[in-house]
Amino acid sequence: MIEALIEITTALGPSCAIISAIVGCIALKRSESNTKALKDLDAKLSANDLAILRSKIKERADRCIDKSFVTEDELAELEGLYDCYRSLGGNSFIVTLMDKVLKLPIK
Repeated sequence: MIEALIEITTALGPSCAIISAIVGCIALKRSESNTKALKDLDAKLSANDLAILRSKIKERADRCIDKSFVTEDELAELEGLYDCYRSLGGNSFIVTLMDKVLKLPIK
């Protein structure tokens, strides 16, 4: 729709400067609105990812702690999940849990 208005104002010439300015303002507002909506969605998705990672790390770490050892595969998987968790701003609860896992013997 905005593109059509721009074409019309261009065809009508310089007397449509006000219409062009209005169209520009509408386009800018739409862009700002879209940017805010995208930022909000990104924040929600990051929080969701963080919760899923926290759950997976806790589940796997607790399993290793309960059996008193960790396999090389489990450790590699936990470290990968943990790196993602930290990059999203994860908290110290999982840090403490990972410290316990890292102290376990590797079998």
